[in-house]
Amino acid sequence: MEDLQKMYQAIDMLEQLGLPVSWEQQQALRKKENEYLENNIIPSLKDLLESEVQELRSGFHLLVNYVPEEGLSIKPIEKKKAFQVESAPTVRTSNEPYKAKQGLLKVTFPDGRVVKEKIVLKTLLEVIEYAGADRVQALGIICGNDNLVRDAIAPDEARPISIKRLPSGKYVQTNSATHTKKEQIEYINERLNLGLKVETLDF
Repeated sequence: MEDLQKMYQAIDMLEQLGLPVSWEQQQALRKKENEYLENNIIPSLKDLLESEVQELRSGFHLLVNYVPEEGLSIKPIEKKKAFQVESAPTVRTSNEPYKAKQGLLKVTFPDGRVVKEKIVLKTLLEVIEYAGADRVQALGIICGNDNLVRDAIAPDEARPISIKRLPSGKYVQTNSATHTKKEQIEYINERLNLGLKVETLDF
């Protein structure tokens, strides 16, 4: 944890000085956080749970969700949903057969507002903006080889047309089929309890 704290302090210092935090620094921080989770947090949780659940007669799955602004939540989930929750949606690679389900996405928000853009990626961007780009980024939804929402473009990476910039300055990878975008929106909706209704409409 000491190394991780030093990295947080270094990034805080850069931000306080108004200096940019590079893509490489952000990736290094995420890697260090993942290492800390795998080597410290997960083993501790496993030891604690094993001592507490030995008398239970049924297996179970737990969803552990942490969002910095909201804290930690842990809840049991149905087994049939476990894979969907534990594995965030991933965009298919170009080597796989393209079997996109054609249509539009219709998203109804809790206040009654309806979004059904003819360009489906705009619907995804609307949902991310509504949910909060930082909160969606924290979910770690993998798209290609990176997070669906990221802070910056790598210095040696040309910005492809599929990466869209949000008004907040974050970047979103939109190179995916309609049904994948629907999965991403549903995942965001479930994890962040947004209360959205998501539907697929035919053209």
